[in-house]
Amino acid sequence: MGGGVYMDLIIVVLLPLLLFGVYLLQILPQFGVGMAVTTINICLFCGIVDFKFVGEFHQSNMEDTRDRISQLPEPILHHILSFLLVKDAVRMSTLSKIWTSALNSLSYLDFGEDFFYGPQDMRNLLKAVTQILVIRLKHKISVEKFWLRLPYLRRRFYYVHRWIKLLVACNVKEFDLSVGRRIYEGKQLHNKLPEVIFDAKALNVLNLVGFKIELPSHGTINLSSLRELHLRDVILDEKFIQALCVSCHNLEFLYLAWFKGLASFQVGEKNLPKLKKIKLENCPSEFQMVDIAAISLEDLTIKSYWDLKFVKITACKALKSLFLNGVAVTDKWLEKLFFSLQNLEKFYLSCCNTLTTMKISSIWLKQLIVFGCSNLVDAQVYTPNLILFAFGCCSLPTLKLKASRSLKANISFDSLETPDSDWYNSNLTNFLGSFNHSLSIKLSSKKDEVCPANSLATLLQQDSRVIDFS
Repeated sequence: MGGGVYMDLIIVVLLPLLLFGVYLLQILPQFGVGMAVTTINICLFCGIVDFKFVGEFHQSNMEDTRDRISQLPEPILHHILSFLLVKDAVRMSTLSKIWTSALNSLSYLDFGEDFFYGPQDMRNLLKAVTQILVIRLKHKISVEKFWLRLPYLRRRFYYVHRWIKLLVACNVKEFDLSVGRRIYEGKQLHNKLPEVIFDAKALNVLNLVGFKIELPSHGTINLSSLRELHLRDVILDEKFIQALCVSCHNLEFLYLAWFKGLASFQVGEKNLPKLKKIKLENCPSEFQMVDIAAISLEDLTIKSYWDLKFVKITACKALKSLFLNGVAVTDKWLEKLFFSLQNLEKFYLSCCNTLTTMKISSIWLKQLIVFGCSNLVDAQVYTPNLILFAFGCCSLPTLKLKASRSLKANISFDSLETPDSDWYNSNLTNFLGSFNHSLSIKLSSKKDEVCPANSLATLLQQDSRVIDFS
């Protein structure tokens, strides 16, 4: 085995463990634990690694080979176990009664997703999760995090209902659960989310995959502490979204992807006062309207592949980043948008085929990225503080650009025409002429030849800037 391989092993295996030892050195004084020069032997299933670090202890203990790590305060043991999957933490608990006690009071429960090898493994997992949660409820131990990925459960979904009930009673703060969907006659069937989750008043982060989510029968959502909501591959009810906007006053991040059941999404000016980030991705064909007036919103992403017809963004005075994909925008819509969004710094426009002309005027915009807008023929951009302009399309529009002298331009195109010198001398040269005062230009194409040799010489003679042909 060569020296390079040994060095790789040192970097991959020993360096993280060394950093962990340094971390212990930094935090041990907080718990009143002192050590001189001592050795911590950590058995990690594959061997023993020694850490030496300095503290305050008697010289006579330097030769002591007792298990020092098990004598660490329980909060530190919890911190160590929080980086492990539950099944690995269980193995650690076999080292001593102290580790067993630390496991039984552990509040970070990450069960991972590689438990499943057969029916017996599934039965063992369902029982183990239940037992672990029952122990925490019995001893009044709060659950900081619960993370689990499950296949389709058939008739055992009642386990999920019981887990959620136990977790709510344990004041769970972060709940992340994905369940498999049943395929019937070519359609996915989703399990209904148990209503008890809507009473989790201590919940901060909720991440769900594979559920049918409806407004609870009592008509209220009591997620007063919720800060982040991530829903993917779900069936939603519009009444649920409306109730969510009214009741979750502390929500800061809302993520919806691969969802069904919604024809529109609306956030009023008086709703969700702390909402800073919204991501709507892979919107379905029936989803046709977005109306957002969130006063604290800073980051908005809308990705649709069905030409989303109606998007209204108002009262979002704090918005700094806007990403639109597959939205039916027009030139007049863009003008009104930039007039109302005075603080917008980053604008990403992709696959908006209804756009033929683009007029953007903003003194705040710093990044402008336009890709896949195949019908765009004319662009007028007045952005004196723009430092990044990225453009990618099969043709180059007429461009008038006012930007910062620090501008970096990345141009990617795949022309349907043969890249002969006439085409490049006319279209490409005129397009590059809009970057007279930019810092650099990078040109790239999927074709083998970005620019013929004679046209390259012409471009370099006409322009003294840094031009990179990739």
